[in-house]
Amino acid sequence: DVYGTRVVTASTDATVRIWSLESFDGEDLYPISRDATNLFAHDVAFTPDGSRIIIQAGPLVGPSEVWLFEVATKTLSKSAIAKPIKSMATSCSGLLAAITDDGEVVICELLTGTGIRKLPIDQRLHPSCLAFSENGRELIIGFEEGRVELWDTTSDEFLEEYAISSESIRRIATTAERLIIGLPDRILIWNAARRAIENEVSTGGSLPDFAYSPETDSLAFRKSPGKVVVVDLGDPTLETRREIRGSAFALRFMDQGRTLVSTGWDGQIRFWSVDPLQLRMKILQYPRRVKCVASSPDGNILVTGGQGFIRLYRANYKG
Repeated sequence: DVYGTRVVTASTDATVRIWSLESFDGEDLYPISRDATNLFAHDVAFTPDGSRIIIQAGPLVGPSEVWLFEVATKTLSKSAIAKPIKSMATSCSGLLAAITDDGEVVICELLTGTGIRKLPIDQRLHPSCLAFSENGRELIIGFEEGRVELWDTTSDEFLEEYAISSESIRRIATTAERLIIGLPDRILIWNAARRAIENEVSTGGSLPDFAYSPETDSLAFRKSPGKVVVVDLGDPTLETRREIRGSAFALRFMDQGRTLVSTGWDGQIRFWSVDPLQLRMKILQYPRRVKCVASSPDGNILVTGGQGFIRLYRANYKG
């Protein structure tokens, strides 16, 4: 375990990187609102151009709101999307947002909140999570009833549905050929072309937070009790796996899949080299919970979110 501001990572492609993690211009802690301690940053993400950070913030339990942080000016403002949300997804272009709450799914422009279109989903169903396809042309909706639906984001037309499970779908991520679907106690790898489950991994009852790296085709997820597991989806048996012990609440890949970042309830950010899977550095960021993490498209900025705040780091690496 190395405490400090530098970490060296080495990977199988003979690349060595020297990372230096330092606070962002010395003003790295930003409250979400004046009454910050009552709000949690549940999710953070950068727009594709890296100019803004999208923050989904709200009470620990209950609907959230959308906030936007301008990286250049370091200003935080509430989004024009006024509707409280349960789940949100942003298109690959960064122009569209899909939100759901109270049984509705709405597509609108992210920055202005205008152009609102309500999808005519079955009102007997309860949408639980959303994801855009890689090209942004389809919106994938997961339901508490274990069903997944695909909708055209241009025409708002229903495309197809998959009966995945009898359990609630908690999270969805998309790849070129697959859907990665989080259920209460396992993660399913769904092959869209074959309309069938390609594989599944047990999370041991842990909430289905996971991270996917398209560069390495790797999936990282939490597994109870106190484990983080990385598997190679290119291996049909999923036996190519690495496990580490440690607390993790949110997981994200960075550095083209070579580095895995985990955050935990203990207020620490941990940086792992992926191959081999080893802890390289950990930083005590908050005296509070760290709930989410994301890196900018160029990999130079890391943002984390927790109880009432977001925090920025500039990650400079050479080599």
